[in-house]
Amino acid sequence: MAWVIESSRLEKVAEIAGKESDDVVTARAEKCIAVDNPGMSVREIAKRNDKEAMEVLGLVFR
Repeated sequence: MAWVIESSRLEKVAEIAGKESDDVVTARAEKCIAVDNPGMSVREIAKRNDKEAMEVLGLVFR
């Protein structure tokens, strides 16, 4: 079931976490995880930053 969330857009995952996508993007930048567009999937963001998708998700739900 994790693959469903990993393939979801960051903006949707942020909404589920009760956060604004802009706040999530800013927080990711502080952790040196670049997000070109909140419409990118969690998996795409992880791949572009040489991270695991679960690591990116963990940062969203903190």
